[in-house]
Amino acid sequence: MMTRLLVQLVTERRRPAGAVVILATVLALFGQSRLQFDDDPRAFFRRDEAAMEELERLYADFGADDNDVLVVLEAADAFSPEMLSVVRRIVAEAAGAEGIAAVESVLSVRRVGKWLQPLVPASDDTQRYAARRAEAFAHPLVAGHFLSRDGRVMLVLIRLQGESLTVAQIGPRVERLRAIARRATEGSSVRALLSGHPVVRLDVIRNSRREYLRIAGVAAVVSVALAMFFFRRAAAVAVCTAGPAIGVVWVMGILGMAGEPLSGMCIILPTLLFVVGFTGAVHLLVDIRRSLAAGEAPVDTAGNAVKRLFLACLLTSATTAVGLGSLALANNEILVRFGLIAAGGVMVQWLAVLLVVPLLCGGRLGRWLAPRARVTNESRWIRRFVGPAMLRPRLVASLGFAATLASAVAAVGLGSDIHWSEAVPEDSETSQAVRLCDRAFGGALLACVVVQWPPEMDLASPQVLQVVAEVHDLLEQGPATRGALSVADVLECLPGTTAEARAAELERLPEDMVRRLVRTDLRRLAVTAHLPDLGAAALEPGFLRLDRGLAEIETRHEGFRLKLTGTTVVAARSMRGMIADLWRSLITTAVVVFVMIAAELRSMALALAAIVPNAFPLALMAGVLVWTDQPLRVASAMTFSMCLGLAVDDTIHFLTRYRQVRRRGSNIPAAVARTMDDVGPAMIATSVVLIGGFGAMLASPMPLIHLFAWLSCLAIAAALVGDLLFLPAILLSFRRGEAGSSVEKCLDDGFWPARTGVSGRTLRGFPLAKAE
Repeated sequence: MMTRLLVQLVTERRRPAGAVVILATVLALFGQSRLQFDDDPRAFFRRDEAAMEELERLYADFGADDNDVLVVLEAADAFSPEMLSVVRRIVAEAAGAEGIAAVESVLSVRRVGKWLQPLVPASDDTQRYAARRAEAFAHPLVAGHFLSRDGRVMLVLIRLQGESLTVAQIGPRVERLRAIARRATEGSSVRALLSGHPVVRLDVIRNSRREYLRIAGVAAVVSVALAMFFFRRAAAVAVCTAGPAIGVVWVMGILGMAGEPLSGMCIILPTLLFVVGFTGAVHLLVDIRRSLAAGEAPVDTAGNAVKRLFLACLLTSATTAVGLGSLALANNEILVRFGLIAAGGVMVQWLAVLLVVPLLCGGRLGRWLAPRARVTNESRWIRRFVGPAMLRPRLVASLGFAATLASAVAAVGLGSDIHWSEAVPEDSETSQAVRLCDRAFGGALLACVVVQWPPEMDLASPQVLQVVAEVHDLLEQGPATRGALSVADVLECLPGTTAEARAAELERLPEDMVRRLVRTDLRRLAVTAHLPDLGAAALEPGFLRLDRGLAEIETRHEGFRLKLTGTTVVAARSMRGMIADLWRSLITTAVVVFVMIAAELRSMALALAAIVPNAFPLALMAGVLVWTDQPLRVASAMTFSMCLGLAVDDTIHFLTRYRQVRRRGSNIPAAVARTMDDVGPAMIATSVVLIGGFGAMLASPMPLIHLFAWLSCLAIAAALVGDLLFLPAILLSFRRGEAGSSVEKCLDDGFWPARTGVSGRTLRGFPLAKAE
């Protein structure tokens, strides 16, 4: 029913169909103008509801820790008149800037036991600076917090106003702070860098969008140039790119008109959809060009191509959509939304390609599509390099199985990881600031332990102070945490001979400062510690050790409740879980693909034959990551999904055509040969064009784009080897007992021209049935 309708649209009702395509495209372009981006940082790690509830309560009680911008100041002497003059200028100007909630620095700190006297002297008296310098390195609120212990780095903490700030809100404020830091350090020997969650988020999203557009343009030029090399006609290049491009426009337009905001993960959605659509478009184009070369009219070639490839295109799109849709089973809102959007987008892309490509080919453009030569470059390459391998199908199939198995065994050691600044170029100021904080303070990130004490106690109770001291010790002894800070450090600096007297002095301090550390009305306090950007995998053992240590403290002190939390802690654990969700989705997809191939082709043997060609590129990518000592990241996990989609597309096109040829009475070698000649050129063309496009992205300085690019190139190349070498070899291995199925005999009666020689001798090619 659907096939007949599409054939009628591209043959008998071309004008109405073309008008609908044009109208839909215009509406989609309007819809794209309404696209919105959801860059809520907390949505990315909203996975564990209990952990998120604890984190949101931390934000509500003590303020969000993901709104802090760190101005990192480096000099030969960080406690010098020059440095402190720079700090004064930054504090004075930032405090009055729009969107700034608070500014904290060493200027805010008072002397121990003399809370009315500032630690930093107001005058430039050298002797007073020398005396206060010694105090600063012994001060519990300064050393390791505002001033590095080596005396070379000073921090100014600037808290942005608002909650769950978007990049659009963060951007102007961070730029103002950068300008303030530049003006303050002008003419001095002090170097100023900015760090903190808002700065890293801003740089990642801005750089990714800008770099993605720039590299996408270069990749498009390279891809078009390679397509011209293969098809030798501009009309053919226009046809195979117009369909996927219009499909992407439709999908993005639908999202815009529906008001669906795009998350940061959706930045790869256009590329993913274009790649999926491009493979189908090339298979359609190759089929149409072959028919045109045989003398068929353009309109007839378009309708016949839809008839022949409808099932294959539908099955490839359906399997890809089901695979991406399986992300809806994840425990992460971002993944669920991305999976559903991508699955729907694949089906829209399928409809766009099946409509646009035949419509273009069936019109005047079709006159310019026929190949200039009966034997294409791709066919020559297939005959030259694949033909000899097919003489030993069992050996090739065994090699494919062995390579897949070896890679899969190596992939068992593949672990997942995510770094806070992994998407920022290593030579950027932000990355330099992160590394400087890691070295000078033990990290720019924070872990937080929330302590809740029993109702019968107050802050000055000896048992409360004892628990806080034990938490301090636990954090200082941790493998990664450094520089523990809590209200106990503030109490140590206040005047008074007893804990009760010092606790009473807290009322004289600024409310915002106290609120960040303790809430006596809620019987809760926060103990923070610095974390380096080592990656979630390296930090997790330390988090587990802290969890066990906190549980032991709770056991020793009945009625206390201790919880490890903080943006970095929750994000690290959730993002690793998110990667695990992606990995499980990939496995689910592989199972679904196997079942769908077996059901649609009604052959368990063909489904089994598809396992190695589809598993090989996935196993090889995982093995290469292990062999190069790289973890599985979000970008690489997404590449696995794209790779499976590409491999499955070519596999299904191959098996669908193979089954059609077999049903017409061809034996296995003849059917394999005919199939390779029919779909092989399209497989090579799509692979080389896509490798060229993704290869151009290797020039990007963005680490994640670079990782995505080289993994994509490897995946596409491996998928081509699997479908062009291993799959035919496996099918040929099934020929035992079939009458007249001798590969040697078929080669002797070869359809492929004998002039396609290898090493000066005649290549015995596969026999092909005459064009149908």
